[in-house]
Amino acid sequence: MKAVFLRCRSLLADRVRYSSGVQSLLGWRRYLAGCFRRRGPKSLALLADAHRIWLPVGLEGRTIPVLKQAHENPGNSWFEHQIGWSRYRSQSEDGKPAISHGLVIKPKVSAKEKGVLVIWVEYNLVSLMRSPRLESILRDYRIVFSTSWSPPDLTIVWALSKFPDAELYIIGSNRKDPEWFQQIPANLKVLPFYASHWISGDDYDLPEFSGIPKRYDFSMIANWAPFKRHWLLFRALRQLPAEIRVALVGQPEGRHTVDTARCLAEAYGVADRIEWFNRLDPSEVRRVQATSHCGLILSRREGSCLAVVESFLADVPVGMVKDAHVGSLDFINDATGAVLDERTMARDLAALLARARANAFAPRVWALVNTEASRSSKLLEDYLRAQATAAGEPWTRGIEPFCLRRARPDYLESRSWEAGRKWHREFEESNEVRFLWPT
Repeated sequence: MKAVFLRCRSLLADRVRYSSGVQSLLGWRRYLAGCFRRRGPKSLALLADAHRIWLPVGLEGRTIPVLKQAHENPGNSWFEHQIGWSRYRSQSEDGKPAISHGLVIKPKVSAKEKGVLVIWVEYNLVSLMRSPRLESILRDYRIVFSTSWSPPDLTIVWALSKFPDAELYIIGSNRKDPEWFQQIPANLKVLPFYASHWISGDDYDLPEFSGIPKRYDFSMIANWAPFKRHWLLFRALRQLPAEIRVALVGQPEGRHTVDTARCLAEAYGVADRIEWFNRLDPSEVRRVQATSHCGLILSRREGSCLAVVESFLADVPVGMVKDAHVGSLDFINDATGAVLDERTMARDLAALLARARANAFAPRVWALVNTEASRSSKLLEDYLRAQATAAGEPWTRGIEPFCLRRARPDYLESRSWEAGRKWHREFEESNEVRFLWPT
């Protein structure tokens, strides 16, 4: 009975989580609460929440007029009242706001030539905005900010429109994000990238991966939270041959742990087909990916999902759920993998595996040409140079190419740190902000 209960609970929770009807009701709850309050910061916060909840179901037309009016009023409530900031964890060091996912990719060259600062994930942008020298930072640096989820949290972006001369360049998480960012006027530009455009091909071009035998049929790199939808794989495995081998690599997310996922796999009767990995180092994650025939991402909604391109660069095709609101679904094609229908998941997984075993895919070749970090860095530099030239500013030095390692921005080449350490020290000293580096 316990197994039946766990299976039914996982299925029901998933249906509720992605129900457009439930989303509509949640939006209405926030919307009405905001409308019945006296217009002020709390009212705006509720309406902004309703706006974000309604974006995927297309009901945000009700909130746009109110939010647009608030945006155009004198002052900037989003910034002055720090609307939405409290939902993000606070980071500090030595009593100063701290950034854990940030990188100076171009220093400030002169009073006329700005630097470029990369900021990843919303709580780091909030840390930057807490600096008492924010106006100075925005005057001296172009900010490239990458979101972590879609729909994005627009309140912190709208907050920066308080500074009309600020240059904020957004890396979204989904093809729908540019439209959503532009609904309320703000001084920002959306770049043609996702976070998953910033994985280094060199990190997967290692001698030990050459000709390495395949140990797993499927691997899935995902934290243990329910939105990663491990249950969908467990259900499909019941219909696949018993010899199918799976590697699951994850890390805890809140109260959801590897034991939570293992218990669910036992409820489906497939735990013995799975090898479980928890909190692996990046090099070990790459090894699991490289020794798999196929990678899987089964989320219905998240950000762009780095694991997709990581698998490509390990020369492993990926299966993703059809119509998922996940940015990297755009990268699935005949060279890189297949879309999977939830109704025929077992059959689709079997077909994907058969093609992978027959070497019918070329995901690494495709990714090196289309999504790899060195290419993305070049395109970003071209774009920013054009922006500077159009503004009549000099551009005497380029940006340092960068990528993501441990989901943090890092220079593509270690030698860039020879100058980069100095740039970061100078930034900290001038702007009362600290950078937090992994130990």
